Parts: sequence; structure tokens; C-alpha cells
Amino acid sequence: MLPHVKWVVLLCSLPLAGQTGASVEGIVTNALTGAPVPHAQVILGEPGKVTRSGTDGRFSFTSLPAGTYSPTAQHVGFVMPPGVRDREPIRLKEGEHKTGIEIALIPTGAISGRVTDADGEPVQGVYINAQSNVGAEAGPPTDESGEFRVGGLAPGKYRLKATRNDFLVGPPETRTDGTVEEHDAGTWYPGVLSEKQAGKVTVQPGNETTGADIQLVRIPFVRVSGRVADIPRGVERPMITVWQESAGNGTGLGADGKFEFWRLEPGKYRITAEWTAANGETVRTAGAEIEIAGSNIDNIELRVVPDSNISGRLEFEDEDARKTLPKESAQRMIVVIPVGDAEASFTGPVPVAEDGTFHLDKVSAGKYKVGLAWDSAYVKSTRLGSSASDGPLLDLSHGAGSADLSLTVSAATGSLSGTVRDENGKPFAAALVLLPDEMRLFAVPKNATAQADGAFAFPSLTPGSYRLGIEGDDEGDMEDVVIGPGEKVTKDLKRQ
Repeated sequence: MLPHVKWVVLLCSLPLAGQTGASVEGIVTNALTGAPVPHAQVILGEPGKVTRSGTDGRFSFTSLPAGTYSPTAQHVGFVMPPGVRDREPIRLKEGEHKTGIEIALIPTGAISGRVTDADGEPVQGVYINAQSNVGAEAGPPTDESGEFRVGGLAPGKYRLKATRNDFLVGPPETRTDGTVEEHDAGTWYPGVLSEKQAGKVTVQPGNETTGADIQLVRIPFVRVSGRVADIPRGVERPMITVWQESAGNGTGLGADGKFEFWRLEPGKYRITAEWTAANGETVRTAGAEIEIAGSNIDNIELRVVPDSNISGRLEFEDEDARKTLPKESAQRMIVVIPVGDAEASFTGPVPVAEDGTFHLDKVSAGKYKVGLAWDSAYVKSTRLGSSASDGPLLDLSHGAGSADLSLTVSAATGSLSGTVRDENGKPFAAALVLLPDEMRLFAVPKNATAQADGAFAFPSLTPGSYRLGIEGDDEGDMEDVVIGPGEKVTKDLKRQ
């Protein structure tokens, strides 16, 4: 539990005789000890409104125009408390002087431990990534004793992953004794391959959590090989790239188009190739999807797929769905966004005519999600030529050819409501977040606020699976929620 902190406390407000602008005075403090924080950078929330606290932690701004300000501060070894954006801002009148403003910073913490291999021996040169719901931090590699320390961490819960910098390095050793070389996989704390199985390490304000030891998991080498078809002669910088989610690792591609690499860990990947054409444009192949599960994957072939020009139309599930089509052209749009494909570059809103028709021009190969720009309906299914798919997925990995696209629109949205209570069962006001699964519309988090009575509501939800929690919670601590077509779901939360 974080300490209770106040980020702004207004003590008095007095006009100064003859002053032409407003002014602000305050102090930056340590939220744990109350001691002043010297030389902190204080930002008043507008460009150019920056100063530093003195040795006594105090700061001031003068000659300010009337307006609304949201002061923050930053200093090495400290972070702002959570929920700063929801705090009451400072409102200054012309010539007003406000004092007694306190910005309390929370001291950061650290995690330390030791990395060993499958035999229990210390491993040098391993990088530790500490991941939380608000981001990730990395420390220097482990030393010769396998020791590591990741500092500057905001208080909270973290998952740790240990990785070695040997991605796509060559094949295993050829041994004369009949044994087969294995390698250390990227491993989550305390010694598992899956993020879902990973343990969590809690960081307290101003403290170092020790003993977060990780034992690397040893796995067999896996070969992935294939060729890129039809590479023109003399192209510049041919490259093969292996993508996992949105991160990619690339290596040079031979003139014959053949590729082979090793040390991929278990999981799903996408492989693409690209090069620079004679006219300076980047040419990229369609991607190949693979899943590493312990066996070699060979004979992959990558080809360039031309962009697609697609004629499409909306088809309505019933009259209720048809009535949701906006009359205003600015709202009558579909939205097309890539689904984690490096080569899928088409994006943006696409206008829909009054009769429900639309056109997609120059769509690159890849996978996309299509959604509606209005909330009262959703894309229930897609059909490209004779190929149909439930949900908003549009698979153009091999192009569209001359096929037309139809989107089935449904108005059977669902809703979610409930109350939030604290550990004592009392209503709790909080900012909530609802995370859609990756195949729902946009997969963008939705936000709502539980009021003073703890009540909250998420209207007009696309049917599917979600995770519900209080903003700032670790995703693994959030509650699973399934919304059916037209279903009104009630889900209560208890603040831990």
C-alpha cells in the first residue's frame, strides 16, 4: 500500500499590491519523511513554466497570467504519486498570490538478486527487465557473480525477465561425445518460461527488495530456415526480420534469398523480409507466421504481395443495426488498424457513403481489424470474397485479389456496471480501466469513474472478453469479464 500523499495543499491566497501578474510559492517534499527535496525540477503544466526548488525545497513562479495550472515535480530517485491527473488543479486570478503549495514526491525503490543457469552456476552478462502495468525498467547486465540490481523503480509489483543478448546467434556445437548442446532461454522470475506463470516482486517506496533470484531454463536449439522468392539482383540492404508482438530483430539476408537462424524461444513469431529497390522505395514481403514449440521449422517461403484495392459495403444484421448508421458524414466512418504485423502499414478512418459502401485504396499485405467510428454498433463478422471470419479480423496476408469485402454490423452491444468497495466494504471512488482482448474493436482500454457511492458503468460494449480493474492495478490482478451480445453484466470490485 502506498503512503497517503498530498500533491497540492493550498494554504492562503492574497493579492499583492501593484503586482501585474499572479504568482505561486510552494515546497517539494519527500512523501515518506516530509523532508524537503532540494533541486527538484518543478513544472507548472505549461511550456516555459519550469523552475527548480532551492536547497530548502522551496520554489516560486511569478508574473503568471490568470489561468489553470497543474504543477508537478521530478527528481532522480523520486516519482510523482499515482492519479496526479485526477487532482484538483490550481486556478489563479489576475494578480493573485498563492502560497503553501506542497508537491510530495514518492522515493523510488530497487530490486536485486542473482541469476544462475540450470546447473546453479552464476551467469554473467544477463539483462534484467522489470515490467509493471505502467512500463518497464532495465538495469545493467549481471556481473561475474551473476548479481544484478534494477533501481529507480516506482512502488508497485513487477515481473522480472532475464535474457541474454544472443538472439539469432548460430547453430549448436557439433559434439563428438554424442551430447546435444542446449541454450539458456529468456526466463521469468523465479524460473519459468511463461509470463503468465511468472511471480511478482513488490517494491516499496525508498526500499530495495533483495533475493529476487532467477534460475535460467535450458531449452533445445531450434532451426528456422527458408528462402525469399524473387529478390531482384543488386538490391540494397536485404534484411530478414523476426517479429514477436511489435518488437523485431533483424539480420542480413544473402543474395540467394536463403536464411537460417537459431535460438528462438517458444512462442509465436512473424517473419518478413525487405530491401531497398532501385528507385529508393522499401519493398517488403508478406509475413509468415510460425510457432516455436521445440521442433525445427524449414522450407518457409516469403513473397512480395501487391497492395490491394478493395470495394466494400456494410451489411446490417437487422433494422436496429441499420438505424445506427450516422447521418453526419464526419461520424460515418470505419476504422482500419494493423494487428501487430510489421508489414501492415495501412491505417486510418475510411468514409462510408449513405448507402453503406466504402473503398480501401492501396492496402498493404497483413492482418487488420476493422471497426466502426460510432459506439452504438460493432462489426460482428467480415467476409472477403468467399472467406468469412467472425469478429473484426481482416486477413490480407496474401492480398485481396479482386474480392469484395462485406462487414456485418450488429447493434447488440452489451454493458457492464457495478460498484467498487474498499477492504472494509465501504463505497470507494476510483478510476477504472477495462481492457478488451486483442481481437475486440481496437483493443484500446476503456475508462470509467466510480463515483462517491462506488457505482460505475461501461455502456455500449462490443461482445467479447475483458479484464476489469482499478487504474494502476497490475493486469494479472484484474477481474475477467465476458460480455455477450445485448447482455447487461454486473460486476462488483473490492479494492485490495
